[in-house]
Amino acid sequence: MKKLLISLIILVAAEAFVVLVQLNTHMPVRVPQGGTPSPVSATTTVAGTFACLPHKGPGPSTMECAFGMKADSGAYYALDWSGTSVSAFDLPMDRPYTVTGLFVPAEMLNSNHWQAYDIRGIIKVDTYKELASGIPSYPASSTVTAELKKPLKVGNTTIRVWAVTEDSRCPSDVTCIWAGRVKAALSLETPSGTSKMMEIVPGQTVTTETLAITLDKVAPYPISTHKITDEEYRFTFTIKNK
Repeated sequence: MKKLLISLIILVAAEAFVVLVQLNTHMPVRVPQGGTPSPVSATTTVAGTFACLPHKGPGPSTMECAFGMKADSGAYYALDWSGTSVSAFDLPMDRPYTVTGLFVPAEMLNSNHWQAYDIRGIIKVDTYKELASGIPSYPASSTVTAELKKPLKVGNTTIRVWAVTEDSRCPSDVTCIWAGRVKAALSLETPSGTSKMMEIVPGQTVTTETLAITLDKVAPYPISTHKITDEEYRFTFTIKNK
């Protein structure tokens, strides 16, 4: 009986040692582009774009941006750049990348900071690689039309309309005592790598280090019998060199 008990203790200790060795050496786990990493800490590669991490729950959106990655699968990951010379603030948004590093699932995180975000976990980045960009590009002096949430690049500035924050325009087939207005949340990523967000209305001009950007109009114009969907909105900008 005593020999059996000793044998069982040795067996359990040996298995525990193997698990510890696997975790401490971060055995590589290759993940397909946009795939889901292993549920335990492991070196992994994920493809996606840098993006603002989404908050959990149905609460109101804010102008705050916690930088992370949106994988091709649609999942979000926080990124830890402390092991590299790269700063997240210097990286362009909405460009396709792959990152490789140690992945830690959200349920294993000790910090409460990340609990507010809907993420799979954190990737401690060792290397990253920029892929070919699919963002449409235009000359620095242009008139361009943007769709909601779809970025475009004018000169060295990336422009994206994130949301229509207000559309109280009086429908064309209705008589109103107030004409109403339409407002949109706009982000500008400048050549210096800085990204700023603001609200803009038709006729308003905002500037970057090199460009003056005017929102000319928002289409379509509303009618009382139809609610405009996000997919229908179009935003026409005139961009000029400063």
